[in-house]
Amino acid sequence: MLTNMEQRLASFNRKERFLLVGQALGNAAFTLGETFRLQLGDVLKRDVPANAYCAMDYHLDWLFAALMWAEGLAHPGNLMERNVDAGVAGVPEDLKVTGNQSDIDLLVAWTDERGRGQLALLEAKGYSSWTNKQMLYKAARLTAIFGDHDAPRFPDVDAHLVLVGPHPPVGLKLTTPSWALGPSDGLAKYFLPLDPPPVETFVVRRINQDRKPAVTGTHWVIAPSVSPW
Repeated sequence: MLTNMEQRLASFNRKERFLLVGQALGNAAFTLGETFRLQLGDVLKRDVPANAYCAMDYHLDWLFAALMWAEGLAHPGNLMERNVDAGVAGVPEDLKVTGNQSDIDLLVAWTDERGRGQLALLEAKGYSSWTNKQMLYKAARLTAIFGDHDAPRFPDVDAHLVLVGPHPPVGLKLTTPSWALGPSDGLAKYFLPLDPPPVETFVVRRINQDRKPAVTGTHWVIAPSVSPW
């Protein structure tokens, strides 16, 4: 049985950036804005409550441990044995508890009226692009954490991967987990448009005197950035 999922998730959130941004914006609880909350609900075809738990840069190790705790499968002080998963490129490894900084850009969590846990896992790209290599590893970790449709690790939890960007990704080929896939091969099930910045943006470029880009250039220049919107 799922118990206090949002509280368990909050218990692991030790991101200084989360605390600082919440304090600076007068929103220590990181409460979702109504417009975004309704947008996310429209994408997922689910009601996202105003008190949904929200966190940024949430580590996947924390996510797995919090869900294990919420399901009563682990508790503070318990000695939990690590076990390997299929891994990436056929190399067996534990993808649930890795000790690395792999995270979810934005986590939104709530318990619905049926008592089921709902987890929206938002991955955003704006000026950079998703790559198949990056998403292959992230997808492998999510599969290890949540399982797949035919073998869910947490039967009382629904996970939803949401890609966020100026436009839906092109050339991205997802193969797992099945719960994250849309009706078209290789595409994520959910996409949410990212609003453009309110001002024109610029980049700093290292160049040579002839203005050609160079990593070890002798000069630098402020130049308009290429807008993906």
